[in-house]
Amino acid sequence: MSGVGDSGFTENQLAAFAYFTPVPAIALLIFEPYSRHEFLRFHSYQCLLLAATALIIAVLSPVFAFLLPFDLLLGALTQLAILVMWVLAALGAWRGERTLLPIIGPIAAKKARMA
Repeated sequence: MSGVGDSGFTENQLAAFAYFTPVPAIALLIFEPYSRHEFLRFHSYQCLLLAATALIIAVLSPVFAFLLPFDLLLGALTQLAILVMWVLAALGAWRGERTLLPIIGPIAAKKARMA
């Protein structure tokens, strides 16, 4: 892929960088010329949706632990699954692929096309 703007980074590298924390994802959505690239918008939105999902599960998991005795194990396995999805999405971005994650991937793709 070609470089984006004056950053010296390729589109793939910037898309993978979006998955480090939500901060680069937000920056890529706000600042020009990055916000004009649909590939970067897709990975930024997917990162933000994945982070929101992880946060919701992290908050709700201890609440449900009082109701279900095995929920702590279920919460740990869910967080592990989110970590695996995060790594797979970042690696896919590095390779120039649009790795659609379950449920949030199509939402991110739709948001990236709309912007």
